[in-house]
Amino acid sequence: MRRALQLAVFLKSLATGIMAPVLSLALLRHGATARTVSLLIGAFSLTVILAEFPSGVFADLYGRKRAFLLSALLSFLSYGLLLFSRSLAMLFPAVVAKGLGRAFSSGSVEALAIDEAGEGALVQTASQLSILESAGLAAGALAGGLLSGVGDRCEDNLLANLALYASVFLLTAAFVREHPRAAAHPHAAAQVLESLAFLKRRGAVRALLVFSLSTGFALISLETYWQLALSEQSPAPWVFGAVSFLGFLAVIFGSKFAERLLTKNPE
Repeated sequence: MRRALQLAVFLKSLATGIMAPVLSLALLRHGATARTVSLLIGAFSLTVILAEFPSGVFADLYGRKRAFLLSALLSFLSYGLLLFSRSLAMLFPAVVAKGLGRAFSSGSVEALAIDEAGEGALVQTASQLSILESAGLAAGALAGGLLSGVGDRCEDNLLANLALYASVFLLTAAFVREHPRAAAHPHAAAQVLESLAFLKRRGAVRALLVFSLSTGFALISLETYWQLALSEQSPAPWVFGAVSFLGFLAVIFGSKFAERLLTKNPE
């Protein structure tokens, strides 16, 4: 994988990590309540689900690079809205934009990396991406915990996040190149039909969907309320970053372990 793409992936994950320890707290401090935080996180998750399919079609039609650039723009817009929000009415478009950004990012950067490396290096490329993302998230979590102690509305976290997403956009636009095979698909209708046919497959596809939904509900509950529960103990701000850091560190070790398992047992 080329250095420019590696750096873009790392910076994007760093931006996400900076907000990870304080996202629920930031929502509370910018117009949400303990009850509406779950609604906002739910709106974000629903947006990701609804936009996942059309964002994939967009990436196939217009290119993975354009999808990734659009993701960076949407994420920048989302956190910009959050920074200036003072009410629930402004927070809903912020989380919808965040969900759209996540959907357009999902798959596009992975496809760019795989196109560069070739399908023969699929396992290694997937592992490298996972490690880059987890390292960025872990470093961002530590930095985010420290930044949250500077102000009372998480402004420094948000400003750092915006600067990083702007850097991701500029870096990707200037230096990331897309493989010719990832060019636009000439027939939108055919692309949609192919994708729908894939979703209708039995076996592994349906099992994966059920597994994703099951784990998704648990993760949403955890991500929504762990910061609120921990804040009741009035810990130092760096503690929030340390908790997130440990979680992302576990993902790094899990990715390396999974890579070894898949390398030894490719079937």
